[in-house]
Amino acid sequence: FGPIFSILVDHCQSKNRLNRLTAVSWMKELINHPHSGKDALLPFYAQILEPILKCIYDSEAEIRQVAETANRNLLDLLKDTKKNFEIRPLLNIFIKELFDRNDVSTQIAALHWINMLLEKHPISMNDFLESLLPVLL
Repeated sequence: FGPIFSILVDHCQSKNRLNRLTAVSWMKELINHPHSGKDALLPFYAQILEPILKCIYDSEAEIRQVAETANRNLLDLLKDTKKNFEIRPLLNIFIKELFDRNDVSTQIAALHWINMLLEKHPISMNDFLESLLPVLL
């Protein structure tokens, strides 16, 4: 999946509206695909999530809508997984989004992710509170 998502990540950052829309739409579909989605995506969650969050504050409403759906789907998949996954790469993205973005939609999405991680892995999240709290306050 790595090469596919690398290509899609690049196109999510394109100046061309159609490229961005197509890339985020493909990501949304791959997240839900019965053979390529779910736990098979665990190693790529951070790689997938970052461009999706960036598309949430896109100037085009259609891109924002697809990105918000993809974000919710990815969050639900991670919430429901029974497998272990790396927390730090995800938190690095959330910290960056909360610190760098003035977009409320993206910040709310990042907060939903942080909340889910706190509920799912409260003990593991204790290790990251020191870096997370300054951004939240």
